[in-house]
Amino acid sequence: MKRIECVLLSFILAVSMVGFVVGCKTTSAVETTSAVETTATTKEVVTTIKEPIKFKDEIIAVTTAETKSLDPIYGDAPGPDANTYSLFYETLIINEGGKFVPLLAESYTISEDNLELVFKLRKGIKFHDGTDFNAEAVKWNLDRARTDQESLYLNEMKDISDIEVVDEYTVKIKLSAPSAPILSTLTTSPGLIVSPTAAKKLGEDFRRNPVGTGPYVFVNWIGGDRVTGERFKDYWRSDAEGIQLPYSDKAVVRFISEPSVALIELQTGNVDMIEDNVPSDFKAVEADSNLQVVPTAVGVHQWIAFNFNAEPFSNEKVRQAFSAAIDREALMDVITLGYGQVTPTLVPPLEWIYKEDLKNPYAYNPELAKTLLAEAGYPDGVEATISVIQRDPDVQVAELLQAQVATVGIKLNVEILERQAWLDKIKAKKFDVAELRIGVPRPDPDQIFGPSFGSVDGSQNWSGFDDPEIFDLVRKASQELDTNKRYDYYAEIQQLLLDHAYFAFLFYRPQMTLATKNVTDISFNASGYWNLSQTKVIVK
Repeated sequence: MKRIECVLLSFILAVSMVGFVVGCKTTSAVETTSAVETTATTKEVVTTIKEPIKFKDEIIAVTTAETKSLDPIYGDAPGPDANTYSLFYETLIINEGGKFVPLLAESYTISEDNLELVFKLRKGIKFHDGTDFNAEAVKWNLDRARTDQESLYLNEMKDISDIEVVDEYTVKIKLSAPSAPILSTLTTSPGLIVSPTAAKKLGEDFRRNPVGTGPYVFVNWIGGDRVTGERFKDYWRSDAEGIQLPYSDKAVVRFISEPSVALIELQTGNVDMIEDNVPSDFKAVEADSNLQVVPTAVGVHQWIAFNFNAEPFSNEKVRQAFSAAIDREALMDVITLGYGQVTPTLVPPLEWIYKEDLKNPYAYNPELAKTLLAEAGYPDGVEATISVIQRDPDVQVAELLQAQVATVGIKLNVEILERQAWLDKIKAKKFDVAELRIGVPRPDPDQIFGPSFGSVDGSQNWSGFDDPEIFDLVRKASQELDTNKRYDYYAEIQQLLLDHAYFAFLFYRPQMTLATKNVTDISFNASGYWNLSQTKVIVK
């Protein structure tokens, strides 16, 4: 295993401590401290007063991908989407340092048979449109997330059998079977609560006009550029000192897919913070006294999917040959500059289900790759196209793969697409090989394994593979409450994925937040994405 450099070690230590940061100040907050100082010569009493702390009126952050929809059940990029959704929406509970803490809920209980969850809701909370947050609103939201056929979270919500309004501020969730990930699911996109009144009134237009209970009220969405929110004057949360959140009067999330462009915007002071996973940028920021590198709770796994439904990759031996032609260590070295790590699958080293000694029978072995191609009926090699999103370092990864697999007789053409065009093509299964990347870990393993490996029609089953054995194991893992038994299930699933080469897993690399030195108390959720209402930008 590649030795992780010291910066990654810092990232790991930070991850172990990351949680939901609370306790901030409003834009006009003033700190006044009196201190008594006695000098030896004059014995005078001197009172010192600290200058008022001022916060920037507008916080500007950059995320890598523009959301498809501001209605959270239709967004297709769970990681970057969360950076935007947190402006407008909230969940019943949050994951704070591994514990599920009430947020919109005041408290919750779980029945002894693990089949019922009862949430007592906070009273007096308003949606941005002035309507009341209550049990009826919660029921409407969760029912929609689990039954709307366009919802991308049908799989995650599958264990909910019914939702009952007990009284105005009490809601009961009934499960068809014990569900290990259900609390984690409720902390993410399908658990975000939107205004039923606004959603019904606006219909399709709600996807571009969000209304929630969050710290900011929607102002506008300029396609391809930014989403802007302004302070919700009736926001219910305050910090530890009793000062109402959020800290800035306005929050802007800009969409910049090219890290190099985002970095220039940061260096020139046009933005306050950016999400970044390009190691060369880490080094540039570390060398700049005006900037800082802030570790987050997530990293990125680079992987590829083979189209299971068409030749040549419907042939298992061709998939195995392609996998065996990849020198993952060389890829990782070039792309991550030593910050990354080759992992057996997309499970990152810090996740509790990580199993370092998984055996990949199709790890780098050029001679085996040639043999497998011949056995598959392609002794002279194959030609295929890899579809990749136009962004760094994905294009570079594809070009390196192109050179590597050529040595065993695989001619790989590189097709570079805009993100939405790539998504449309991959979802329609009109591709040969697709380059993927995914933010990991998630609050629960099932939030990756369910949509990716849990069913033939899973929202992230990019290969379109159909393997009842794996699907059954994913289901069992989601219903098993014993952590040790869950670990064993996930180890078995990963080994089967490696054996059948439905995907080729490449390497893991950390993601960082890069910010100006004026940014303090950057608040992340459990998945490593921002909560801008609790992040301070100090005006000096």
